[in-house]
Amino acid sequence: MIICPSCATAGLNAESGRCANCNWQRLETAGIDDYLTDTDRKNDMFANYTKTYEGLAQTNIEKSNIDRRFLRNQAKNLVKYLGNVRGFNACDVGIGQGFLCDELLRAGVERISAVDVAISYLQPLKGESKVKPFLANAEQLPFEDEFDLITSTDVMEHVINVGSFLYCVNRALRIGGTAAIRVPYREGLLEYSPHRKYGHSFGHVRSFNKDILRIYMKQAGFEIQSFHLDGFSLGSPHAFLYSSARRKGWYNKFYNYWNKRLEHPADSTLMNRRFAALFMRPVEIVVIAKKTAQLAQ
Repeated sequence: MIICPSCATAGLNAESGRCANCNWQRLETAGIDDYLTDTDRKNDMFANYTKTYEGLAQTNIEKSNIDRRFLRNQAKNLVKYLGNVRGFNACDVGIGQGFLCDELLRAGVERISAVDVAISYLQPLKGESKVKPFLANAEQLPFEDEFDLITSTDVMEHVINVGSFLYCVNRALRIGGTAAIRVPYREGLLEYSPHRKYGHSFGHVRSFNKDILRIYMKQAGFEIQSFHLDGFSLGSPHAFLYSSARRKGWYNKFYNYWNKRLEHPADSTLMNRRFAALFMRPVEIVVIAKKTAQLAQ
């Protein structure tokens, strides 16, 4: 069900959008239902946060900072990891350019609640029969026991409070529901420093590996089903392959061989995982986990 994002109760009137418990009022922003809390609406830091990601959204819609075919392939990979999702009620937290949403619908998901803080990503979804857009904070999701599946790609590295994000993912899922979360894998964060001319107020604020994700997901009431290293690119070889002129020359031959045979360079991320991992550095990791426990407040 949809709950009040401010007090997390079921006192929300579906028609008026007002909470009988705390008097919070749902708004409409650019034609999108606005489920931001009153605190978020008044918070200067959150305003700067949303301004940053709205600006990035507008830039990406005009000219994506990551190759769109690569993003589409990543979405295909994640849906493949999930297996059968036909008939699922799903939520995609951080809809972005919508590639994962498209692939989920193609795989037979019945309906999707699309969440983002960037209006520019949500507006194209207005009027879609199987997709409902929500302007909402990933750390204050307005759902409880609602979904069979929650996906979130390239979001958890951005949120301010990981605990709040995972708490809300747990609360929004039904018992036995699945969370599929993709994040950067063992990423260095120096490039996100303003001292290195990073041009935005917010960027990636944490990095991940399997051990960290195990801790996070277990604490959040999940049982991990699988991990998947992802984001392989011919342009990102393992460092040891560039550690000598001989190895570099060998890898360049490997690069040229596959670059000629792949329909598009971004298709390298569709290669067999084990084969790709021998030569290329994974830049992302996907964790698939099932909700096994309801978290207490």
